[in-house]
Amino acid sequence: MYIKNIVIIITAIVLATSCKTTDDKLLESGVSVELAKYRKQNISNIHYNLFFNLPSDEKEKVTGRAEISFDIYDSKNPVILDFQAPAENILNISVNKQKINFHFKNGHILIPSAYLETGNNIVSIGFISTDRALNRNPDYLYTLMVPDRASTAFPCFDQPDLKATFSLKLEMAAHWNAVSNGIKKETQASDTRKTISFLPDKPISTYLFAFVAGDLESFHHIDNHLAITVYHRETDKKLFKNNIDEIIRLHKESLEWMENYTAIPYPFDKLDIVLIPAFQYSGMEHPGAIYYRDSRLLLDDGASLSEQLGRASLIAHEMSHMWFGNLVTMNWFNDVWLKEVFANFMADKMVYQQYPEADHDLRFYTSHHRRAMSIDRSQGTHPVRQTLPNQKLAGTLYGSIIYNKAPIAFKQLEKLMNEKPFQKAIREYLHVFAYDNASWNDLVNILDKYSDTDIEKWSNAWIYGKGMLKIKYCPDVSNNKIKEFKITSAHPYPGSPFPSQFICYALIYDNETFYGKAFIDDHEIIIKELEGMDVPYAILLQGGGCGYGYFQPSEKTRNFLLKNLHYLDDDYLRTAGIMNLHEDFLNGNIKSNIYYDALLQYVKTEVHPQIIPVLLDNLQTVYWGFLNIKQRQFYCKKSEAVLWQHLKNNTYDQAQLYFKAFINMGLTNNAFNKMIDLWQGNIDIKDFELSESDKTDIICELVIRSVNNIDSLIEKQLNNIENPDRKRRFEFLLPALSHDREVREEFFESLKEEENRRHEPWVIDALQYLHHPLIAHKSLPYLPESLAMIEEIQKTGDIFFPKNWLDATLSGHSSKEALIIVENFLENNPELSENLRLKILQAADMLFRKTGKATTPLQY
Repeated sequence: MYIKNIVIIITAIVLATSCKTTDDKLLESGVSVELAKYRKQNISNIHYNLFFNLPSDEKEKVTGRAEISFDIYDSKNPVILDFQAPAENILNISVNKQKINFHFKNGHILIPSAYLETGNNIVSIGFISTDRALNRNPDYLYTLMVPDRASTAFPCFDQPDLKATFSLKLEMAAHWNAVSNGIKKETQASDTRKTISFLPDKPISTYLFAFVAGDLESFHHIDNHLAITVYHRETDKKLFKNNIDEIIRLHKESLEWMENYTAIPYPFDKLDIVLIPAFQYSGMEHPGAIYYRDSRLLLDDGASLSEQLGRASLIAHEMSHMWFGNLVTMNWFNDVWLKEVFANFMADKMVYQQYPEADHDLRFYTSHHRRAMSIDRSQGTHPVRQTLPNQKLAGTLYGSIIYNKAPIAFKQLEKLMNEKPFQKAIREYLHVFAYDNASWNDLVNILDKYSDTDIEKWSNAWIYGKGMLKIKYCPDVSNNKIKEFKITSAHPYPGSPFPSQFICYALIYDNETFYGKAFIDDHEIIIKELEGMDVPYAILLQGGGCGYGYFQPSEKTRNFLLKNLHYLDDDYLRTAGIMNLHEDFLNGNIKSNIYYDALLQYVKTEVHPQIIPVLLDNLQTVYWGFLNIKQRQFYCKKSEAVLWQHLKNNTYDQAQLYFKAFINMGLTNNAFNKMIDLWQGNIDIKDFELSESDKTDIICELVIRSVNNIDSLIEKQLNNIENPDRKRRFEFLLPALSHDREVREEFFESLKEEENRRHEPWVIDALQYLHHPLIAHKSLPYLPESLAMIEEIQKTGDIFFPKNWLDATLSGHSSKEALIIVENFLENNPELSENLRLKILQAADMLFRKTGKATTPLQY
């Protein structure tokens, strides 16, 4: 008894001393920069041997054991593991085969130095997982650990620069299947349960560890170069069969392209694909087990060129991550942009070869520029590289600036350096830091070796700067001749480094167009080659698709474009005109009805399959956001007629795009009847067949519009849906569509429970219906609470959920009452984290513009 008491006393002293001497900053909630540095200096050679027991009943707890082997340089310091779960979820801990007492604080397990040895140590922990990273469904589950969710599933060192190898064993129902990062080692089965073991692969960060288990179908592809297994839950065998060959082709071609570009073979042991219903993201790059949202890869018959290019780009993006992000990983999540910029930048290059018939420069322009500008024009804009004091806020760094502005910046950089030196620098970067971590500064040092450009100066403007230039031309004219052609550039944030860039311009004459390029490296430059030329009808900056900013047209050019844009033969000129006019409209320089007239005319006549989606998007934005009720009533018949004509004729094989626009914008009984006829299959459209999802979308739009006999239509659609996952989605949406106020309120209240927000894409779709422009006045009471929930949404949701939640909540509103609610919330919540405040300003930007209170910080 005496010896036992002494042991207890000594243990208590050890724990108390360890806690007292450990900096409080290390044990704050989340993973602080200080904790990450502390561990990186002392811990290496990590291996996780993990076991999870997966119950068939999603309401039962997932239990497991983690055996963590690691080396420490100095055993005088305690070791801190992360486990974001209640203390009672830790069942037991042993260190080097000795059961210990431990300290648990703010999601951290502190192991006193007294139990540790210099060199190798093994910590074994029995635990109960939380469900936050497990995404459990009635008959399957999938993990999603990014950015800091691994520690909600099992104890670990949850930071990107402590890479590790993973062995895994899963116990599950006998009829389930499973996939993980590593190759399957063995399966042991009984009548009701089985276990599947997986071999370790190369070292990866905790956010990349993954497994999927459940009722999954599998498709195996093997050839001389590659073996791929595709796991899925699609019940439409025709849909799967029609897409699988293309899915395999795109993966193989992307892999081969990346191997050639980087001079590094595929860096992992296997390549499997998992198609997940209602997956939160379009894709996630887990090595050996890439996740995709099934609908992004399984395209319906008649998919538009834009949808096909989108699929190819998504696959190329995730395959690029095998090298950028997985082989070489950022040190800290403030450089998460670095893996994303390469993934998008390389994807654009890959798809160029996969779809030679498409105009890829035009796609880059219409895709990246529009999305980047949607943030950069707002008061919520931010630099590409942001600060991150704690990893728990890492999800707030994601968005269009890192996914879309960063590739624009890199395209400018590649032009400055030239393609071959740029490629050599990238190859060196990948070779030097293979299976390791690196920062942006590490890459800057390598780029500098291959460039005459001052990369640090360039970086200060493009990577650390924010906002976009307002660029316009100021010609000095005499006797119908250009005497001097001046281009001026104003920065929205005075004193910021100037983002030097190449831009294009076009002078439009009666029978010809003069094209040119310029490099702007100052707020004012003179284009000498234009002196003495005749004054043109119009001058389009950005006429060749290079350059980034708000290219403001003159009044003369603006009027020319509004009346004559659709007559221009050059695709780039039309696209530049569309982009410049839209930005000009959003800056309050064109009246809504005048702009809508022009847009409708463009939609009537546009023939290019890559420009049509841009026009339809702009058309719907103005229709719902900027036209008042009387104006919509005036334009609805005309708009429906234009869209129906294109849909019926399947103009340029773009029926899917026109279909979505038609059901979104239809407001007349004639449109409702056509929707019902389409749904019933009474109208035949050449080479276009409605899918289950299309038919569900029709019913949802008809419910919002309160058509006759809608309850009967709902019941029939529910009975017609064969896929169980799609049926569950429709059932989830119905309360948000209800015209019964109490039903809608009950639905909104249910979203306050984390459990009811599990299927984030469903939640976003439901919110868009709940706040649809036709019933937005009824949903105003939900706005204050929706905004108040944003911190909880960020804490419990996945990385894109906070911004998507805000967009879905605010996009249908255009009233001053809604604007006042947003302004009051921001004013009354000064303690809100800066990144979340910026997300609100981004999402509310259109609301500010719709109500005539533009918020662009243009201090030109």
